[in-house]
Amino acid sequence: MVLSNEPGYYKEDCYGIRCENLMIINGRDDGMMSFETVTFAPFDRRLIDQDIMTEAELSWLNNYHIEVRAHLQPLLAGEDLSWLEASTETI
Repeated sequence: MVLSNEPGYYKEDCYGIRCENLMIINGRDDGMMSFETVTFAPFDRRLIDQDIMTEAELSWLNNYHIEVRAHLQPLLAGEDLSWLEASTETI
């Protein structure tokens, strides 16, 4: 099954911002289910206020950006690769 993970911020009667990724649900050996991200794009660092993030949230974001870089780096070169590297630097 494919679903979307859409955390966001919504200001009543004004606007909403969503950061969306597609995920698939996988079965595990222990009978539980797990999520696997299948779309990869860096979060815009200009929109991140790290001062209000917990260590766990920063860790999740940095690990996600490591995955983004691993998936996209082989596909890019030149300025595009430089952009990806800057966009996925550790916070």
